[in-house]
Amino acid sequence: MIYISIPAFNEEKNIGALLEETRKVLDGADLEYRVIVVDDASVDKTGEVLAAFEDKMPLEVVTHEKNLGQGAALRSGLGRILEDADSDDFVVTLDADSAHQPQNILGIYDKLLDGQDVVIASRYRRGGGEWGAPRWRRYLAGICNWSLHICFPIEEVSDYTGSFRGFRMSALRQGLGEGGVDSLKEHGFTVVPEILICMKGRGLSFYEIPLILRYDLKRGQRTKLRVSRVLKATLRLIFRRLVGDRPGRKK
Repeated sequence: MIYISIPAFNEEKNIGALLEETRKVLDGADLEYRVIVVDDASVDKTGEVLAAFEDKMPLEVVTHEKNLGQGAALRSGLGRILEDADSDDFVVTLDADSAHQPQNILGIYDKLLDGQDVVIASRYRRGGGEWGAPRWRRYLAGICNWSLHICFPIEEVSDYTGSFRGFRMSALRQGLGEGGVDSLKEHGFTVVPEILICMKGRGLSFYEIPLILRYDLKRGQRTKLRVSRVLKATLRLIFRRLVGDRPGRKK
């Protein structure tokens, strides 16, 4: 069984096309799968679009009563999957905004079947890239990923902030430890690199496949990233993981 976890907030213009393409790709590959979408208290018609797909594919919707952020939405999705999944199952996470193309799920799945524990779809691998992203955004992502790689080097990993990934379920449980998703403390986008940091040094294998991030396919309002906010959040994660979690440090 392959589980697909998708956090969504105000994605009425994107989520329908994403689910339809996901259904075509996975049905076409004759895979047994289940999709978990976490609606993070959307105020548009995301919920209506999701309801229309519940009879078209194996879909479960987890709804937050209030907006809790990407970190909480990702934790909710993974937590729900961890409740039911067997150790030999797989999970793939991706975004709801059309930047991640579902056909790449098969490339991730193939490498997991080959025995890799964690497979990341990376914009930094040969053949990967970003289409439609402004230059400042590419530079910002590059700075954050470089900083994370310097502080938390993981062999074969170049894309720490990209959320299009696959995990063997046994590896995810091993990586998160006894605390499960509760071991993840970040509330925003930094939960994405935090997952890899949690899994580092636990004897797991990591592998990357090339990914073209399709920002040009996003519909609706673009995310308004504040450079200072992104940099501060990344530095806070680095500090907390390098210093704040050391045994004996006063809380």
